[in-house]
Amino acid sequence: MARRCLYYPFIHVRDEAWLKLSALYWDDMTRIVPKSYTPRDTRDVRALEDAGVLKRIDPTNYEEPVGELFSLLLERHAHKLAARYDVSQRDGWPENRERFGLNTGRAQASSLAFIHGSKLEPALTEQLLKRKLALPSRDRRWLGMHPAIVRAYMIALAAEIANRRGLQPVSDNVTHLSGVASCTVEDLAKSLFGDLNLSKKRLGRGAGAKALDVTEERVAFVTLRAVLPQRLDQVPVKQLLALRSEHADARHAFHAYVEDVRKQLATGSIVDAEALDEHIRLEYEKRLKPALSELSRGLRSLGVGTFLGTFGVAVALPVGSMFNVSPSTAVALAGAGVGIAALSQRQQGSARALVKASPASFLLVTQKLRPRTLVERLAEGLRRFSLGV
Repeated sequence: MARRCLYYPFIHVRDEAWLKLSALYWDDMTRIVPKSYTPRDTRDVRALEDAGVLKRIDPTNYEEPVGELFSLLLERHAHKLAARYDVSQRDGWPENRERFGLNTGRAQASSLAFIHGSKLEPALTEQLLKRKLALPSRDRRWLGMHPAIVRAYMIALAAEIANRRGLQPVSDNVTHLSGVASCTVEDLAKSLFGDLNLSKKRLGRGAGAKALDVTEERVAFVTLRAVLPQRLDQVPVKQLLALRSEHADARHAFHAYVEDVRKQLATGSIVDAEALDEHIRLEYEKRLKPALSELSRGLRSLGVGTFLGTFGVAVALPVGSMFNVSPSTAVALAGAGVGIAALSQRQQGSARALVKASPASFLLVTQKLRPRTLVERLAEGLRRFSLGV
């Protein structure tokens, strides 16, 4: 089954390292973007969209049931909502640091969270404005509300889209987490007036705390972080896209490993997030790290070191030929070739037999992702001598 996810609650992904990590794992990612809105995307985001890894979904066809849900909420809890979330009280609310710089044109709105008006049914927008739970932006395309209301609405909308399209909801935002539950009116009310976390439908730590949900995203990301560079946000998107293309079978094998670990840990009753992550890391240490070390030793025994080039291709090189060399030496190697083509042809079969489609081989090429150095830029011309692993 394809691994597909839905990003929420924002249009723009806030954490580029998270985005690139997601692009490594998921088959594709979808974000909620109204047709009437043009995102202010970075070059990397546009590259992921051009490659079909990042997609868009217009929320129009999914708003009606969510609008009905919120209309019932407004009817049943009108007084409590007004007492806590009337926008006239916004000056006393904490500053919302997650918002983009939008001006209502009338008053300071730094404490408000804004949602594009096309994400809501017109009738619901009218109700929110009438009950003074929302404030329009100057161009009336956005609605400013208390962040808690916007958060609850986006969770409900994401749940509706995800359930109907078979997507796994994910978020780079700690207040949302990944894995949205379906919502009822009372769920929404409890989230706005009580302690219910809609993204997990459970209370927090303490007496009676339920076991954590073990999501495949958590298993995958904790495992990948064991081998990835710290500054993944600086890794070129071209490398990620090439890795996905060249090593699709290995990535799918990693999917199977993640699902197996997820099922094993889901049978437990872990309530502590740090403890859960430690279990995931221990599974990596026990099952994948030894295989990863064996692959590296095997390649070196063939007299080959692997090097993830500018376009994410594993290039065959004599051991040490491109590691710990000066830029001037790298120029000479890149220009002359030093017999690398012959070396690649001679050892290609052995290397391919060694590096099969496996979770460990996926980590082998993934761990070589890093920001491009001068040596790697000079070696770009060598990428045609790929081992194909």
